[in-house]
Order: sequence, then C-alpha cells, then structure tokens
Amino acid sequence: MIRIISSLFFSVLLFTGCITKEIPSYETYSLLLNEDTSKNTTIKKNSSIKIEEPKALRSINTTSILYSKKAYQQNEYVLSKWSDTPSKMVQKIISEKLSQEKSFSFVSTPEIKISTDYKLNTKIIKLLHQFDNDKSYALLSIKAYLTDNKTGQIAVKNFEYRTLAENNNAYGFVKGMNDSINMFSTDLSIWLEKTVR
Repeated sequence: MIRIISSLFFSVLLFTGCITKEIPSYETYSLLLNEDTSKNTTIKKNSSIKIEEPKALRSINTTSILYSKKAYQQNEYVLSKWSDTPSKMVQKIISEKLSQEKSFSFVSTPEIKISTDYKLNTKIIKLLHQFDNDKSYALLSIKAYLTDNKTGQIAVKNFEYRTLAENNNAYGFVKGMNDSINMFSTDLSIWLEKTVR
C-alpha cells in the first residue's frame, strides 16, 4: 500500500513538473528589402514587367528554416520559422526593388490581370544555412528568366551568393540571408536595366 501511494505521489510530482515547465516559443523571421534612402523619380525604362512567383523545390519553399552540417543532409530549425514561404518573400522583394528603382513604368504581379512588355520568372535553387567547421554561411542561388512578351526572346542569368553568418544560429543566418537577398535584388535590377532595350 505504501509502495502504491509513494508511486502515485512521485508520478503526480513528475507530471506536475512537466506541466509547469515553460515551453519555449519559436521565432519568426522575414526577408526584407533594405530601405532606399535615394529618392529616384526618373523612370529608367518605358516598359512594364510582370514578376511571377519564383519556383522552388517543396523542401526549399516552406516556412521551415533549413540548415546543413554535412553534404547531402538538410535539417530544419525547430524554434525558428519564416513568416511566409521564400517564394512569396522573394517575389515581394523583387517587386519592391524594381518599383523603388523606377526601373520600369509599371511593375505587376500575377494577381493584377494586365498585359506587360516583359515577364520575369525566377527559380530558387538554394536558400540554406551551411555550416563549415566553426563558421557558417547564408547560401542563396536564384536563376532568372526574362521573357520579352512581344518577341518571345528569353534572357537567362544565374545569381549566387555565399555570405558569412554573424553567428552560427538561425538569427545569424537570417541576417546573412537578408544581406544576400538585398545584393541579389540590386544585381537583378542592374541586369534587367542592361537587358531590356
């Protein structure tokens, strides 16, 4: 009888300790365009462009933040998530950047049913936190396809970035990835200006 009571007492004590223990909350992160301090008011190209949502493998296009410590292996941070899928965040950044830069007379997305002079399709090939010994890197690889809707001609460009993470954790990676995505948006804007006639 004493054995049953003491077992019951320790069970209640054990479960009570588990229930009252604070469960850590997860952090939500975003990819954001840096604020543009220059006030560009001149439209560079008298053309319009539609920014399609980027394509990506399902393993990349998730709210999970991915990292890798070994070749052929990917894991996800348990307590860190993206605020939206990478494809949605990248599409928003591209649209905002081209609008800020006044690169085109009109920047559209598929939700707006209007014909445009050009269409930009992109594919996210890599968006990953890569560990390498005691350092880690934000890896970003995007392939861009610019289609001239009048002629059907397609121009293609690969963009790859490897940015050192400030810290070897999810936040350090997100800061590095934001640096990478801002470099990408600038490089993409320059490439589009050179490519569009």
